[in-house]
Amino acid sequence: MIGFVTPVQRHLLQDKEILEKRHRVYEKAKAANPRRWSGSTRNWYFTKEVHLNPNKAKVNNIADKVSAERHSR
Repeated sequence: MIGFVTPVQRHLLQDKEILEKRHRVYEKAKAANPRRWSGSTRNWYFTKEVHLNPNKAKVNNIADKVSAERHSR
């Protein structure tokens, strides 16, 4: 999950600042009108790594490990 930012924003390293700003805005809105919120706000936290196809990446990592083990013998 990129976290509600565009791929361009992510590529330009703007995502962390955007997410921090959104978190502050939502917390301020929640404090101003707490009855409007039934729980916490969205998860606006920065994610360091993002995989477009996480299951495929996981399978490829496993295949790479198996291949490396075979070649190390």
